[in-house]
Amino acid sequence: MIDATATQTGERHGKDLLPWLTLLIILVLGVPSALIVKPLGAQGTPADILAILFLIWWLLSRILAHTRQRPTIPHLVLAAFVAVMLLSYVHGMLRPITGLELSSADRGLLALLAWSGMLLAVADGLLSLESLQRFLFRLVAGGGVVASIGILQFFTGVNISDIVRIPGLVANHPFGEAGERSLFRRVTATALHPIEFGIVLTLILPVAFHFSMYGRTARERLIARISTALILVAMPMTVARSAIVGLATVLIILFFSWQARQKVIALIIAPIAGVGMKLAIPGLLGTIRSFFLHAGQDPSIQNRLGDYAAAGYYISRDPLIGRGFFTFIPEIYRTLDNQYMGTLIEAGFLGLAALLSIMFFGAVTGVRIRRSSADAEIRSVALSLVSAMIAALVTFFTFDAFAFPMVTAVLFLLLGALGALSRLVPSPMTVTAGVDAPDAVPRSPWPRHRQVRYARRLLFVPRVVAARIGAGILALLAFLGGVNWIHHAPVRYSATASLVLAGGPPTATLATTLFASPRYLGDFPTMLAESLTSQSQRSALVASGHRGEYEVAVGNGSLEPATDVTGSGNLMRIGVTAGTPEQALGTLTAVVDAAHATLRAWQQRYAVATDALVRVQAQYLPVSAVADVPHRSRALAVMAFLVFWAWLTLDGFLRRRYRPYRLPDTPRISRDDIVALSG
Repeated sequence: MIDATATQTGERHGKDLLPWLTLLIILVLGVPSALIVKPLGAQGTPADILAILFLIWWLLSRILAHTRQRPTIPHLVLAAFVAVMLLSYVHGMLRPITGLELSSADRGLLALLAWSGMLLAVADGLLSLESLQRFLFRLVAGGGVVASIGILQFFTGVNISDIVRIPGLVANHPFGEAGERSLFRRVTATALHPIEFGIVLTLILPVAFHFSMYGRTARERLIARISTALILVAMPMTVARSAIVGLATVLIILFFSWQARQKVIALIIAPIAGVGMKLAIPGLLGTIRSFFLHAGQDPSIQNRLGDYAAAGYYISRDPLIGRGFFTFIPEIYRTLDNQYMGTLIEAGFLGLAALLSIMFFGAVTGVRIRRSSADAEIRSVALSLVSAMIAALVTFFTFDAFAFPMVTAVLFLLLGALGALSRLVPSPMTVTAGVDAPDAVPRSPWPRHRQVRYARRLLFVPRVVAARIGAGILALLAFLGGVNWIHHAPVRYSATASLVLAGGPPTATLATTLFASPRYLGDFPTMLAESLTSQSQRSALVASGHRGEYEVAVGNGSLEPATDVTGSGNLMRIGVTAGTPEQALGTLTAVVDAAHATLRAWQQRYAVATDALVRVQAQYLPVSAVADVPHRSRALAVMAFLVFWAWLTLDGFLRRRYRPYRLPDTPRISRDDIVALSG
């Protein structure tokens, strides 16, 4: 364990976490994300398990330590991000929620803890700039290895990650298969999807450029240049528009920040590399170019545009805090190729602001370090991390990033590197004469007389105590408010009815015919569902006093509108949610009656044939409504951790702000000194 009182210049009072963080890099990049420890479920990847252990280490080190390290901007934005997502999780537990959503929310909670552990382990576990440089270099080397696996897969169709078997791990779902797009094989390497593979390489690329120019040894620079070349070659092989957008973003930022000599070299190498790629893989660059020139005709672009209209319904229902972290899942709703839109639905505008702040303020931190440092190497590594943050900001518009664990892991590792860099690099405002440490104690303006220093130290003690008591009171009030919110969460009641749409003549079990027509079944169920969910029909039911919320689904479709799970078949389900059982059953009966009335109106337009192809022959009505009781125990547990997390962040900040100066050469104050001072 690292002593929390360790100085921020690398003076070691404990062991560095570099070996363990190297293991984390291997687990993140080398072990396919689909491989899990089966008893732990989908979130039981080796990387997540180690990251959660890192978080436990960090929490214990903060609780047991007597002092606090200076919180950096990544620390603060992480605290805000975690707080908002936990609040969204609590809100999701207090509304009617399905079993699939509940399981997904729990997985999201574990993922959030793992992301936090990764960031904090890097930010506080590396005790020197040398350790930080080694960590980033090993991340670049890992990126080069993964890129080489992708290149091999592109040319041979063989993914060695699919061949290797790791004892104790099982595949959560199929992986390693390379799909095709425009006749080209799309590579994945150890990632779940070509887009994930491309974005991971995008985030690592600027750091690889840094070590290509500022490696400590010739061997290190050679490895970094080989890794850079492999990454640049592998990225187009994903045949993913998101990866190319990220690549362009990184190259533009780096190009305009390079010196004139570096720009000339880049302008000479770029066309040569382009011609080489065109000769080695004819048609690949042309295919990628067509993705942007003919984007308006691409079905994937049309699907993305269709998501905006569908998402408006969900956003309008919970605009502030969302419907619940990790609860908008494709199995029930639809796949969103935009992480910001998904966060807006799941965590509201607060969650979107928290997500944007993670990357934006991470980039701001890197810019501040670059401007304040005169060291070319530090300026370069800061620029590389800024480029990665901006690339993430841009590419998150193009895919659902939180669905890909490797992307989020690399992102939070780089955010942790920014936190470590801001902690380890001296700031001009805090470096004093003769002291080369950003956390060094500034020279005291007081006279250096011993009794005066004792008095000054005593004056600080009440401020420390008052600050901690104030933080504790705020945490207690927040917890009591959360308990009150959870306790008064309303119980909702749901009821479901079904209509059977059958073809052919009546049967013994379905003898009562509600509607008959010589039409084929075809789109008839969808037509009836659209009629029942029209705005005019909803308004009519509200006017008659039936205010329960209802939806209609066909076959295996979703009871939520604007989803990709549209369903088909001869079964129509009507689901109602209301505040009381009477409202739920009353609204359900009214919707079924409206279906009957619609069918009778349609019946008059068609002649009933003896060999009717469509018959609405039966209905199933429930005798009671089901209570959707809020998951108060889950919500209360997460609320307690949320308040603890907020208190720990606030307490560390206040103790750093108001703590007495460290005087290691000062003897313990005695009773005689106190008497002398008081006299």
